[in-house]
Amino acid sequence: MTSRAVKAHMNENYHELLFRYAAGTLPPAQHLIVCTHLSLSPKGYALASAYEAMGACLMEHDNTLSDPCSEILTALLEKVESFETEGSNAPLGDEIDPSTSRPGQPRASDPEGPDSWHEKSDTHPLAVTLGVPVPDILCHGLSESCSHLRWKTLLPGLQTLPLTINKAFENDKIQFLKSGPGVKAPHHRHAGYEITLILDGAFHDETGSYHMGDLIITDEQVPHQPTACPEKGCVCMVVSSAPIKLTGIKSLLNPFIRD
Repeated sequence: MTSRAVKAHMNENYHELLFRYAAGTLPPAQHLIVCTHLSLSPKGYALASAYEAMGACLMEHDNTLSDPCSEILTALLEKVESFETEGSNAPLGDEIDPSTSRPGQPRASDPEGPDSWHEKSDTHPLAVTLGVPVPDILCHGLSESCSHLRWKTLLPGLQTLPLTINKAFENDKIQFLKSGPGVKAPHHRHAGYEITLILDGAFHDETGSYHMGDLIITDEQVPHQPTACPEKGCVCMVVSSAPIKLTGIKSLLNPFIRD
Protein backbone atom coordinates (compact mmCIF):
# COMPACT_ATOMS: atom_id res chain seq x y z
CA MET A 1 0.00 0.00 0.00
CA THR A 2 1.41 3.41 -0.98
CA SER A 3 1.86 6.13 1.63
CA ARG A 4 -1.00 8.08 0.06
CA ALA A 5 -3.25 5.03 0.21
CA VAL A 6 -2.28 4.42 3.85
CA LYS A 7 -3.19 8.01 4.78
CA ALA A 8 -6.51 7.73 2.93
CA HIS A 9 -7.24 4.47 4.76
CA MET A 10 -6.43 6.04 8.15
CA ASN A 11 -8.62 9.03 7.31
CA GLU A 12 -11.53 6.72 6.46
CA ASN A 13 -11.01 4.92 9.78
CA TYR A 14 -11.13 8.27 11.61
CA HIS A 15 -14.37 9.39 9.98
CA GLU A 16 -15.96 5.97 10.55
CA LEU A 17 -15.03 6.17 14.24
CA LEU A 18 -16.58 9.64 14.62
CA PHE A 19 -19.69 8.53 12.73
CA ARG A 20 -20.11 5.53 15.04
CA TYR A 21 -19.59 7.86 18.03
CA ALA A 22 -22.35 10.14 16.72
CA ALA A 23 -24.62 7.11 16.26
CA GLY A 24 -23.94 5.97 19.84
CA THR A 25 -22.61 2.56 18.78
CA LEU A 26 -19.04 2.65 20.09
CA PRO A 27 -18.04 0.23 22.85
CA PRO A 28 -17.12 1.94 26.16
CA ALA A 29 -13.33 2.13 25.79
CA GLN A 30 -13.55 3.55 22.27
CA HIS A 31 -16.25 5.98 23.37
CA LEU A 32 -14.02 7.23 26.19
CA ILE A 33 -10.99 7.85 24.00
CA VAL A 34 -13.12 9.62 21.36
CA CYS A 35 -14.77 11.84 24.00
CA THR A 36 -11.32 12.76 25.28
CA HIS A 37 -10.16 13.53 21.73
CA LEU A 38 -13.17 15.78 21.14
CA SER A 39 -12.39 17.71 24.33
CA LEU A 40 -8.93 18.48 22.90
CA SER A 41 -9.69 18.96 19.19
CA PRO A 42 -11.97 21.73 17.87
CA LYS A 43 -11.87 20.14 14.41
CA GLY A 44 -12.83 16.71 15.73
CA TYR A 45 -15.58 18.28 17.84
CA ALA A 46 -17.03 20.06 14.81
CA LEU A 47 -16.90 16.93 12.66
CA ALA A 48 -18.67 14.87 15.33
CA SER A 49 -21.30 17.62 15.60
CA ALA A 50 -21.85 17.41 11.85
CA TYR A 51 -22.33 13.65 11.99
CA GLU A 52 -24.73 13.99 14.93
CA ALA A 53 -26.70 16.57 12.97
CA MET A 54 -26.90 14.18 10.02
CA GLY A 55 -28.24 11.43 12.25
CA ALA A 56 -30.76 13.77 13.88
CA CYS A 57 -31.90 14.94 10.46
CA LEU A 58 -32.49 11.39 9.26
CA MET A 59 -34.36 10.50 12.46
CA GLU A 60 -36.54 13.59 12.18
CA HIS A 61 -37.48 12.66 8.63
CA ASP A 62 -37.94 8.92 9.31
CA ASN A 63 -34.69 8.00 7.55
CA THR A 64 -36.03 9.23 4.22
CA LEU A 65 -34.25 11.74 2.01
CA SER A 66 -37.12 14.20 1.70
CA ASP A 67 -36.29 17.56 0.12
CA PRO A 68 -35.66 19.43 3.43
CA CYS A 69 -33.59 16.54 4.81
CA SER A 70 -31.65 16.17 1.56
CA GLU A 71 -30.77 19.86 1.57
CA ILE A 72 -29.56 19.77 5.17
CA LEU A 73 -27.50 16.62 4.58
CA THR A 74 -25.94 18.12 1.47
CA ALA A 75 -24.93 21.23 3.42
CA LEU A 76 -23.50 19.14 6.25
CA LEU A 77 -21.56 16.87 3.87
CA GLU A 78 -20.09 19.93 2.21
CA LYS A 79 -19.06 21.18 5.64
CA VAL A 80 -17.39 17.84 6.45
CA GLU A 81 -15.54 17.90 3.11
CA SER A 82 -14.37 21.45 3.81
CA PHE A 83 -12.46 20.20 6.86
CA GLU A 84 -10.45 17.93 4.60
CA THR A 85 -9.71 20.57 1.96
CA GLU A 86 -9.34 23.66 4.15
CA GLY A 87 -8.72 22.33 7.67
CA SER A 88 -11.49 24.65 8.82
CA ASN A 89 -12.43 24.96 12.49
CA ALA A 90 -15.41 27.18 11.67
CA PRO A 91 -18.67 26.53 13.55
CA LEU A 92 -21.28 24.43 11.81
CA GLY A 93 -24.13 26.86 12.26
CA ASP A 94 -27.56 26.08 13.70
CA GLU A 95 -29.34 24.34 10.81
CA ILE A 96 -30.42 21.63 13.25
CA ASP A 97 -30.23 21.08 16.99
CA PRO A 98 -29.52 17.38 17.59
CA SER A 99 -30.48 15.99 20.98
CA THR A 100 -29.73 12.30 20.58
CA SER A 101 -27.46 11.91 23.62
CA ARG A 102 -27.54 8.93 25.93
CA PRO A 103 -27.65 9.45 29.72
CA GLY A 104 -24.25 9.98 31.28
CA GLN A 105 -22.44 10.23 27.94
CA PRO A 106 -21.37 13.70 26.79
CA ARG A 107 -22.04 14.35 23.13
CA ALA A 108 -20.56 16.82 20.71
CA SER A 109 -24.06 18.33 20.61
CA ASP A 110 -23.89 19.29 24.31
CA PRO A 111 -25.89 22.57 24.35
CA GLU A 112 -23.16 24.22 26.41
CA GLY A 113 -20.59 23.40 23.72
CA PRO A 114 -17.08 22.00 24.11
CA ASP A 115 -16.18 24.54 26.80
CA SER A 116 -18.46 22.65 29.19
CA TRP A 117 -16.23 19.56 29.22
CA HIS A 118 -12.74 20.46 28.02
CA GLU A 119 -11.24 21.35 31.39
CA LYS A 120 -8.07 19.58 32.51
CA SER A 121 -6.83 18.41 35.88
CA ASP A 122 -3.25 18.23 37.11
CA THR A 123 -4.21 16.96 40.57
CA HIS A 124 -6.27 13.87 39.72
CA PRO A 125 -4.34 10.66 40.54
CA LEU A 126 -4.18 9.81 36.82
CA ALA A 127 -2.68 13.21 35.97
CA VAL A 128 -0.16 12.88 38.80
CA THR A 129 0.87 9.42 37.60
CA LEU A 130 1.15 10.45 33.95
CA GLY A 131 2.97 13.65 34.84
CA VAL A 132 0.84 15.78 32.51
CA PRO A 133 -2.55 17.55 32.81
CA VAL A 134 -5.40 15.22 31.83
CA PRO A 135 -8.87 16.17 30.48
CA ASP A 136 -11.50 15.92 33.21
CA ILE A 137 -13.69 13.82 30.95
CA LEU A 138 -11.00 11.11 30.93
CA CYS A 139 -10.53 11.27 34.71
CA HIS A 140 -14.28 10.90 35.23
CA GLY A 141 -14.53 8.11 32.67
CA LEU A 142 -12.11 5.85 34.51
CA SER A 143 -14.00 4.38 37.42
CA GLU A 144 -11.01 2.72 39.05
CA SER A 145 -8.53 4.59 41.22
CA CYS A 146 -5.33 5.35 39.36
CA SER A 147 -3.15 6.15 42.37
CA HIS A 148 -1.85 2.57 42.62
CA LEU A 149 -0.76 2.32 38.98
CA ARG A 150 2.94 2.21 38.19
CA TRP A 151 4.87 2.62 34.95
CA LYS A 152 6.49 -0.49 33.46
CA THR A 153 9.54 -0.23 31.21
CA LEU A 154 9.15 -1.81 27.78
CA LEU A 155 12.41 -0.55 26.32
CA PRO A 156 14.89 2.13 27.36
CA GLY A 157 12.94 5.40 27.17
CA LEU A 158 9.59 3.69 26.49
CA GLN A 159 7.15 2.93 29.32
CA THR A 160 3.62 1.57 29.56
CA LEU A 161 0.90 2.05 32.15
CA PRO A 162 -1.72 -0.66 31.55
CA LEU A 163 -5.13 -0.35 33.18
CA THR A 164 -6.74 -3.31 34.83
CA ILE A 165 -9.30 -4.56 32.34
CA ASN A 166 -12.73 -4.03 33.71
CA LYS A 167 -15.78 -5.79 32.33
CA ALA A 168 -17.23 -2.49 31.17
CA PHE A 169 -14.43 -2.17 28.60
CA GLU A 170 -15.27 -5.54 27.02
CA ASN A 171 -12.38 -6.86 24.90
CA ASP A 172 -10.49 -3.59 24.48
CA LYS A 173 -7.18 -2.98 26.22
CA ILE A 174 -6.48 0.50 27.60
CA GLN A 175 -2.96 1.64 28.34
CA PHE A 176 -0.90 4.81 28.49
CA LEU A 177 2.48 5.06 26.79
CA LYS A 178 5.30 7.46 27.61
CA SER A 179 8.22 7.96 25.22
CA GLY A 180 11.27 10.00 26.09
CA PRO A 181 12.49 12.74 23.71
CA GLY A 182 13.51 11.27 20.36
CA VAL A 183 12.80 7.67 21.39
CA LYS A 184 11.84 5.29 18.58
CA ALA A 185 9.35 2.50 19.17
CA PRO A 186 10.12 -0.81 17.41
CA HIS A 187 8.77 -1.11 13.88
CA HIS A 188 5.54 -3.07 14.11
CA ARG A 189 2.16 -3.86 12.61
CA HIS A 190 -1.16 -4.61 14.27
CA ALA A 191 -3.17 -7.80 14.62
CA GLY A 192 -6.31 -5.71 15.21
CA TYR A 193 -7.03 -2.02 15.54
CA GLU A 194 -5.17 0.52 17.67
CA ILE A 195 -6.55 3.96 18.56
CA THR A 196 -3.92 6.38 19.86
CA LEU A 197 -4.64 9.80 21.40
CA ILE A 198 -1.76 12.19 22.12
CA LEU A 199 -2.20 13.76 25.56
CA ASP A 200 1.11 15.62 25.59
CA GLY A 201 4.07 16.10 23.26
CA ALA A 202 4.13 14.71 19.73
CA PHE A 203 5.43 11.92 17.51
CA HIS A 204 5.95 11.20 13.86
CA ASP A 205 6.02 8.04 11.76
CA GLU A 206 5.83 7.04 8.11
CA THR A 207 2.29 8.40 7.85
CA GLY A 208 2.89 11.92 9.20
CA SER A 209 3.42 14.07 12.29
CA TYR A 210 0.94 14.11 15.16
CA HIS A 211 0.48 16.49 18.10
CA MET A 212 -1.53 16.91 21.31
CA GLY A 213 -5.20 16.13 20.73
CA ASP A 214 -4.65 14.14 17.52
CA LEU A 215 -6.34 10.74 17.22
CA ILE A 216 -4.56 8.13 15.11
CA ILE A 217 -6.27 4.88 14.08
CA THR A 218 -4.09 2.08 12.76
CA ASP A 219 -4.88 -1.54 11.89
CA GLU A 220 -3.49 -4.53 10.01
CA GLN A 221 -2.85 -2.38 6.94
CA VAL A 222 -0.71 0.25 8.68
CA PRO A 223 2.80 -0.87 9.74
CA HIS A 224 4.78 1.96 11.30
CA GLN A 225 7.57 3.07 13.65
CA PRO A 226 6.58 6.03 15.84
CA THR A 227 9.35 8.39 16.98
CA ALA A 228 8.71 10.82 19.85
CA CYS A 229 9.47 14.50 19.31
CA PRO A 230 13.02 15.43 20.36
CA GLU A 231 11.95 18.27 22.66
CA LYS A 232 9.16 16.86 24.85
CA GLY A 233 8.76 13.21 24.06
CA CYS A 234 5.17 11.94 24.00
CA VAL A 235 2.44 10.72 26.36
CA CYS A 236 -0.42 8.83 24.72
CA MET A 237 -3.60 6.98 25.60
CA VAL A 238 -4.03 3.79 23.57
CA VAL A 239 -7.08 1.56 23.06
CA SER A 240 -6.33 -1.66 21.20
CA SER A 241 -7.99 -4.95 20.35
CA ALA A 242 -4.87 -7.13 20.04
CA PRO A 243 -1.12 -7.08 20.76
CA ILE A 244 1.25 -5.52 18.24
CA LYS A 245 3.34 -7.68 15.91
CA LEU A 246 7.00 -6.72 15.68
CA THR A 247 8.60 -6.81 12.24
CA GLY A 248 12.11 -7.69 11.03
CA ILE A 249 14.49 -9.55 13.34
CA LYS A 250 12.48 -8.42 16.38
CA SER A 251 9.57 -10.55 15.12
CA LEU A 252 11.28 -13.43 16.95
CA LEU A 253 9.94 -11.82 20.15
CA ASN A 254 6.28 -11.91 19.06
CA PRO A 255 5.46 -15.17 20.92
CA PHE A 256 6.38 -13.39 24.18
CA ILE A 257 4.13 -10.37 23.59
CA ARG A 258 0.88 -10.70 25.53
CA ASP A 259 -2.23 -8.60 26.05
